[in-house]
Amino acid sequence: MYTSPKIQNQIIDICGDIIKEHIDFLSFTPLKDLTGQGIAETIIAALKHHGIHDEYLIGQGYDGASSISGYLHGAQAYVRKGHSMALYVNCSTHYLNLALAEPCSLYWYNAVSWFIL
Repeated sequence: MYTSPKIQNQIIDICGDIIKEHIDFLSFTPLKDLTGQGIAETIIAALKHHGIHDEYLIGQGYDGASSISGYLHGAQAYVRKGHSMALYVNCSTHYLNLALAEPCSLYWYNAVSWFIL
């Protein structure tokens, strides 16, 4: 009947593996250290955790926050120390996220305000 927790977790893991083969998203990863070095270490650890060989890392794309994009102490700089071919480019899709986030936050604020009143 496949009702044991062990079997259910195995089925979930298999489904996750199939999904990972077909899309780019890997996972949400919590950050415990918000410094550039901490973020870089978390990124590399997450790649290794998902079986991605980081020796082939040739590009990075993030938003423009200083903890990420900083030339000396941003995450991209720390990643480049171990991966000299991993060039950093400001992610253009982040601009789309910012453009969509503002109207959504205004809608959410108005919707919440309406229900509270």
